[in-house]
Amino acid sequence: MSTPGRNRIQFFARPVAHVFGAGITGSMALIFLLIGIFADEKGRGALFFLAGVMIVFTLALYVPFVYHMRVILDPGGVIVRATGCKVSAAWEGVERFYRAHGPHYGLVAREPMSGKGVEKLRRYRFLTVARQLRYDEAELQWLEEGRYLPLQGFDHAVKSGALQRAIARFSPSLPGLDESPSGSPPERLKLKPWFWILLAVLIAAGVYMST
Repeated sequence: MSTPGRNRIQFFARPVAHVFGAGITGSMALIFLLIGIFADEKGRGALFFLAGVMIVFTLALYVPFVYHMRVILDPGGVIVRATGCKVSAAWEGVERFYRAHGPHYGLVAREPMSGKGVEKLRRYRFLTVARQLRYDEAELQWLEEGRYLPLQGFDHAVKSGALQRAIARFSPSLPGLDESPSGSPPERLKLKPWFWILLAVLIAAGVYMST
């Protein structure tokens, strides 16, 4: 979080968390680094080089998009800049703060909003991540109506309560700020068998290169 001025607060997404948590190349780079630690001098150099290339590629690919994401709060209202779109609303036009189990949180507007960002969110609301819809049923309905400002990507700020406290500075009576997540907790992510097979192959390759 940064505070450019007393009356303006910004929250940024966490680039490193997104890169190495969701980026396949970032995860692979970490695996090569771990294998390289136990490799001989020749193998260690090759593995560290591969890891370095993957890290640079990952940072160059993911960070600019993630760093662009931010929430801007000021006395006039809220602006949410997500990847490829921007939506905004005045505080008097915000109906409630929504939070459900899982990465489901955002601001619900009283009336339909307009603009290119709203249209993009409506058009791509059914996109999936790891075969799971990004939004729950309530969020999909609000997106269809053009009344939703999603706050996905700002998990750290929501879970710590920092974002809710900042919103309360400008709209202290906004419903939902003090509520616990609604609905049932999501099922834990189960890793596919191919992941363990790939991990075993990489470890075996590292051991072979070190002998």
